[in-house]
Amino acid sequence: MVRIGEREGADLILIETMSDSYEAKAAVLAAKENSSLPVFVTMIFDDKGKLLTGGNVESTVALLEGLGVDALGINCGLGPVQMKGILEDIMKVVSLPVIVNPNAGLPRSEGGKTVYDIDADEFARVMKEIVEAGACIIGGCCGTTPEHIEKWRLCVRICRSDFRKERTGR
Repeated sequence: MVRIGEREGADLILIETMSDSYEAKAAVLAAKENSSLPVFVTMIFDDKGKLLTGGNVESTVALLEGLGVDALGINCGLGPVQMKGILEDIMKVVSLPVIVNPNAGLPRSEGGKTVYDIDADEFARVMKEIVEAGACIIGGCCGTTPEHIEKWRLCVRICRSDFRKERTGR
């Protein structure tokens, strides 16, 4: 798949929603052995910053950086509010661009349908905080809608503009 993707014009390889460091390592090695494309990896942590197999943020970042990935981060499983603490832990030890792709909050079942507890306005507000905390590649996962993405895009554009003015005076 990696070879076909590269041959057909893919820009990068995204290995996402990994819950096991051994599985992530195998996927990264396979990607790197079969392609020259950049490799991005996102992991899924619980609300205590643990992989489903028990690994922690620090060891996961060390593993992925040691494998030579080009960007790493977190996605799925949690909403942006719950991911802020994990992002803080990542930012303490990372030297790569960081990805954050949260769900639209935490899922629950209502009348047989899965719904998420963060609306587009709240999602945008928290995503602005996530960018300010250091994430540079952001998106949305389960439960996010085009409205969620559009609202954070506008909010983050303002944040980036303010940040640029602060750093450059322009």
